Amino acid sequence: MENINENIINEEIVGEIKTETIDFKTSKEIDKIFPALVNFHKNIESIKMTATNPFFSSKYASLPDILSNVNPILAENDLFIMQIPTNANDEEMKVHTRIIHSSGQYVKADTVSLRKAKDAQQVVAFSTYMRRAAISSLLALCFDTDDDGNSISEKGDVSSPSTESPTSSRPRHRR
Repeated sequence: MENINENIINEEIVGEIKTETIDFKTSKEIDKIFPALVNFHKNIESIKMTATNPFFSSKYASLPDILSNVNPILAENDLFIMQIPTNANDEEMKVHTRIIHSSGQYVKADTVSLRKAKDAQQVVAFSTYMRRAAISSLLALCFDTDDDGNSISEKGDVSSPSTESPTSSRPRHRR
């Protein structure tokens, strides 16, 4: 049985892909998964953005970069990620994301693309993008550059974004 603790709507617009993370839910019991997620956060570092988007001349963390950083630390805490892309309806794609604890407890959210893929390449591109967005949101990941929203602001100055994140100078704590 699911316990709806909170509904989250996290809109992100990049190019022509718009996604919303909706329907955040947890298992009925959360006494094992939440401490494991807290411990995950004690050990995760800021993730480097090593991939380049040639259309926007910007950097981002690729799905392999994100997974190679989070999967070992999730495993240390008896956690893993399961993601399944599906068609939401005739107009949208959906990626179901669950973070599951070895006890069976979980948190989950669905990420919906508000644009339907036209071919197999777009299906893969959209699902990869949505998987990155969902993992980043559910795990509250931090990336190595934060321009304080300037890149999407009409008045913002993007010439010198901050390269310091709240956790980038924090040492990794291992037990």
